[in-house]
Amino acid sequence: MFLFFLCASHVDAAMILDISQDHANEISPIGLDPNGEFLENIAYAQTFTATHTKVDQVSIYKQSTIGTPPNIKISIKDGLPSGTELASAEYTYSQWNAFADGWVNIPLVATLVQGSTYSLVVDVVSYTNNSYYRINTDNPNNSYGGGVMYIRYGGPTFSIYQSDMTFRIYHADIVPGSPVSLGATAGDTQVSLSWGAPTSNGGTALSDYLVEYKLSSSGVWSTYSDGVSTGTSATVTGLTNGLSYDFRVSAINIIGTGATSTTTIATPVSPDSTAPVISSVSASATSTSVDISWTTDENSSSRVDYGLTSSYGTSTSETNTSPRVTSHTVTVGSLIECTTYHFRVRSIDGATNQGTGSDNTFITDGCESSATVVETEVEEVPTATGGTVELDDSGETITLVVPAGFSGTDINFQINKLNADELVTEIPPPSSKFLIGGHVYELNALSGVSTEVTTFDEDLTITLAYQNSDIVGKNEETLAIYYWNGSSWIQTDSCIVNQSGNTVSCRTNHFTVFSLLGENERHTTYGYVMPKTQTIPSVVVSTPLFTRYLKIGSSGNDVRLLQLKLKNLGYFTHPVATGYFGPITRDAVKKFQSANNIQSIGVVGPLTRALLNSLK
Repeated sequence: MFLFFLCASHVDAAMILDISQDHANEISPIGLDPNGEFLENIAYAQTFTATHTKVDQVSIYKQSTIGTPPNIKISIKDGLPSGTELASAEYTYSQWNAFADGWVNIPLVATLVQGSTYSLVVDVVSYTNNSYYRINTDNPNNSYGGGVMYIRYGGPTFSIYQSDMTFRIYHADIVPGSPVSLGATAGDTQVSLSWGAPTSNGGTALSDYLVEYKLSSSGVWSTYSDGVSTGTSATVTGLTNGLSYDFRVSAINIIGTGATSTTTIATPVSPDSTAPVISSVSASATSTSVDISWTTDENSSSRVDYGLTSSYGTSTSETNTSPRVTSHTVTVGSLIECTTYHFRVRSIDGATNQGTGSDNTFITDGCESSATVVETEVEEVPTATGGTVELDDSGETITLVVPAGFSGTDINFQINKLNADELVTEIPPPSSKFLIGGHVYELNALSGVSTEVTTFDEDLTITLAYQNSDIVGKNEETLAIYYWNGSSWIQTDSCIVNQSGNTVSCRTNHFTVFSLLGENERHTTYGYVMPKTQTIPSVVVSTPLFTRYLKIGSSGNDVRLLQLKLKNLGYFTHPVATGYFGPITRDAVKKFQSANNIQSIGVVGPLTRALLNSLK
């Protein structure tokens, strides 16, 4: 038997190819032409398919020498025996004869491509005429057959006899390296592992991973049976909650199992079913955006639901998921100025428990003249039926009647009552016109959180209701609703004053800022002439001017007279007596109280009222 082995440097390398041939596959004719003349000097050749990427040694089994051995060359060739030589080694008669019987290890290194064909070739380099040489036999008493292989030389010709040709190929690849970045996530009686493939697979594809675990307090490792897979994750189950475990992973290829990864530690825990507790919710708005902040009692993610109503309809993407946090801030943009929005916050912890905050609102900046919104009303009105939106602030009422078919879509209507003092400071009424009560409103219509509607297919009716105290000293017939066009106040068309019902109604097909204005009467029921400039050197009355408690939010003629008296005394600096008790009026009252040794609290109570009524 003629035995050839291609094997690894490691003596325990795994065999990957074992091919046996019978007598019918003799290759002796390779070296002869049809006339028996010596041609290629090939004594033996066999093709094989590479299943790995490298060989580094050929082993030939040498038995007792018979005859005179030739000089030989052993080589690996690409493809067929006539292909390109990849590696070879030559031995003279004396070199070969010096080897003891048994396996002769011949260093022969070649890089292969898995799946490609190669040939192992033994060439006769030189020989002695009329001699023969037995390379290998398993039956020395058999002259030619029965496992004998001879090379017989006779002049320029030779003959080869062989039987049961066998060779085995061993690969020269190695075990894979260590898996990298082993991580562990603890769960309920289990731990989920993930890792990266080793930087070296040892020259051949990975076939599996070995997952091992043990109690941190124990020295005995156990193998977790997770099937055969080259995936880089596994979940070890059946663990005890509250106990610490060590984990490690090794990669496997056809050569064997590589070195272990670094050890990671995890402790399985009972399931968390408690949602994060949300607190300290706040909103800081600009004209087109808002920063919403809150805190949670455990690490969790951040998300905000927002919209024009408490049904919301729009949500931000979930953030702060890795890592999760306890201090949260989410910015919402593309908002409409001077608009009320609803919002709520949500946070999800690592166990997917969700905490949800209560409904909150904020109003974006950007109202006309940066005036503050003192009251707001929001209503969703379907275009199919129309509807009514009403805001009542201590008897000062605005009603918006919306007809069916006003728009091609349902609309969110918002009525924002503005601080009258702040507004008229920046955009005072036209000459001879005066603000009635605190009737200043900015109206908004929105079809979405970022879409404003400013005109309508049908006219809408705005009705403002006033009190008798609002029109003391005013010509009621001159009352009208005015709108701000960006540079001046314009009277709205088709206004109707209902003196018996104390209302003014006007129609409009667009939204902006609206106010109720009117003119003074020349003579008042108090018996003095009211100049159009609203300045008076003194106020002479036969009955007390002030009879009720006045504070922030109060409105009426007595508020207007209070502003005029304080203006005469040098405390009220606003150019117009609006009849609305706002921050400017409060500050003027506080100055008056301080100057007269009354506690400076900014409201008109009994002491302040008595002093004001005593002044001539």
